Amino acid sequence: MTSHSNGLADFARRTPSCGKGLDAGVHDGTAIEVERPSPTVVARRLIKERRVRDDMFGEDLGDPAWNMLLDLYVATAINQAVSVSSLCLAAGAPSTTALRYLFAMIEAEMVEKTPDPRDRRRYYVSLTSHTLNRLTAYFEAITCSAG
Repeated sequence: MTSHSNGLADFARRTPSCGKGLDAGVHDGTAIEVERPSPTVVARRLIKERRVRDDMFGEDLGDPAWNMLLDLYVATAINQAVSVSSLCLAAGAPSTTALRYLFAMIEAEMVEKTPDPRDRRRYYVSLTSHTLNRLTAYFEAITCSAG
């Protein structure tokens, strides 16, 4: 067995099984038991979420770009600056691919790049207000349609 297989086995042991289980949420010090959705329900929800995403951001938005937008959304929520190199890592793709998506998003005015005032070699990336509003609307749409 390879170390990768051991890692998957460890993950499987730590991951709760489907069906009824204890939710991570706690109410008045007591864990709450909830019914977990079936894999089919989860798959349908993912399809629906992808369709909402495509409607709001276009079908040509690739997963590396989506990963970067999600990273920037979270960073905005916690008021954290994101460097170009950090964002490329968040893309989950080779750096050349991530940079290609990043420059396309800059050109489409979805994100903006600003120099670090202390180190002119470094640039930070942030969401434009329009993209931030679209992402917020996306999360509201998929949250309201959950189930």
